[in-house]
Amino acid sequence: MVSAESAPSVEKLLVASQWGDEPVPATVVLLDSDDAGNEAKRKITGKGRNCKQLIEERFVLQVVEFMETPSVARKPLRQKTSYHLNSMPMRS
Repeated sequence: MVSAESAPSVEKLLVASQWGDEPVPATVVLLDSDDAGNEAKRKITGKGRNCKQLIEERFVLQVVEFMETPSVARKPLRQKTSYHLNSMPMRS
């Protein structure tokens, strides 16, 4: 996993990962669903004006796609645990 730091940098990172006639490395791009993410998706999939396709659209995911997908059980990624001093056993 590599972070591009911001949506506009995704295109640069994809270009840098493709060397000459070497096979394109296995890549999936995850973008925010804001204006910058939408613009980056248009550019890297070749749908923007004068843009070369760097990745197939099926390998570009946006956060909103996960929010709209029904889930059998939605659980938080990390369980919140809180500890209170009153509930902890005292050591003697």
